[in-house]
Amino acid sequence: MAIYASSFGRWLVLSLWLGLFSCHSPDWADEVTGEVRGDYIYNYYCTSCHGKQGNSNISGASDLTKSSLAPEEVLTVILNGRGRNMPSYRNMIVEEEEQFKLVEYIMQLREE
Repeated sequence: MAIYASSFGRWLVLSLWLGLFSCHSPDWADEVTGEVRGDYIYNYYCTSCHGKQGNSNISGASDLTKSSLAPEEVLTVILNGRGRNMPSYRNMIVEEEEQFKLVEYIMQLREE
């Protein structure tokens, strides 16, 4: 019983610690200019599926270099998700400036 309680206590402390620090939002600002950087946000949230250049297609992710969505539509997909593979980021990317900078960066990934 003592072993179970000790193990449970460790898991409880670890869970509380992770919960506390997972609520912290990363700093998206450039250290020099202080401006929000869309590429920082993209690298944090998007590269695991879309890849660094936006064309990795991991887990069925859309190829952002070939997207024809308008900026407003891109924002809608980011905030609401799409289908089963693209989750909503409404509760993670909450500031309007962050959303704008992310969409701006994604638009730059397109092939000309």
